[in-house]
Amino acid sequence: MQITMRSRTGLYEKRIVQTSSPFGFLTYDYKPNCFYWDIEVMMIKLLISLVPVMAPFNAASQAYGGSVIMLLAVGLYLCYRPHRNRFDVIANSASLVISAATLIIGLGKHCIAIPSIQQKHDKDVTSKATRPC
Repeated sequence: MQITMRSRTGLYEKRIVQTSSPFGFLTYDYKPNCFYWDIEVMMIKLLISLVPVMAPFNAASQAYGGSVIMLLAVGLYLCYRPHRNRFDVIANSASLVISAATLIIGLGKHCIAIPSIQQKHDKDVTSKATRPC
């Protein structure tokens, strides 16, 4: 039984070495049990880019959707810690948290600034409409 298990692990390791040599740049930064993590990163980027398409007219839903995706990605990073280097996990997590905070703060500024601009626009429109020609 031990002989077959040893040979299976040897075959598994040889297969990883063979597949990682031409595409090693995709898996080099990650731990061996998280070799697929680059796919997860691409899926996060795809989801973030799809948020404006799915909610094109509502800035609040775009910002909240993007923030939720980024914060879920931070949770995955901190749960699995896929990088070989601890600094990479911290840097990627901090980058996603800062991006999510930027979206939320931008939404706050957008929601605060829009009513004052809209009220000024309404006043200008009504004052132009009441003027005689």
